[in-house]
Amino acid sequence: MIVLYIIFALLLLILFAPFCYRAEGKFGQQLKIEAKANWFFYLLRIRYKDEALSAKVGPFSINLDAIEKKKIKKRKKPSEKESFSLSSLPKLLTNVNINSIISLGIMFFKRLWRCVRPSYFRLNAVFGLGDPFKTAMYMGVYEALAGVYGFRTNLALVGDFSQKQFAGDFKLSGYFTLAALLRHFIWLLLQKPLWNIIKNLKGQIK
Repeated sequence: MIVLYIIFALLLLILFAPFCYRAEGKFGQQLKIEAKANWFFYLLRIRYKDEALSAKVGPFSINLDAIEKKKIKKRKKPSEKESFSLSSLPKLLTNVNINSIISLGIMFFKRLWRCVRPSYFRLNAVFGLGDPFKTAMYMGVYEALAGVYGFRTNLALVGDFSQKQFAGDFKLSGYFTLAALLRHFIWLLLQKPLWNIIKNLKGQIK
């Protein structure tokens, strides 16, 4: 009985432990991004810096870039049997309303975005079109919209009236749980249009 309680407690921790992420970068002539993520009380740590992706599971380091390169080398060209043919699309979409599939996809990605979107976002940018009049006009539009919608705390735009450029930096951070992600995927699997496609796919495999 105690073992079952321990397993249940671990399952709750896995489902509800927050997956935290943070990213910052600079853009302009070059784009530089540094990102960090951690999960389950820093047991899993992922880092992206200098175009290199690495991970740590406890004290063990994993070079994800090296693993991906090995996979690319071992990857073979798909045979005719394995390759997906566009001619099979009409069969997959039999008894399926295309509009319902599109609306379902849009609804799913909206739900997913609400789940993983950053809780903090800040963008500082210097903006110039090379023409002082045009730059002033666009800056006026920005100031008017910022005053109405109040997004100046997330987007700080400064006009450069001497040259053409768009440069700055950004920071963002957020978190989500596996339980929240799982809830949205279960919702998707319960939708009728998706089940119709799965049934058609099963019929083709047979």
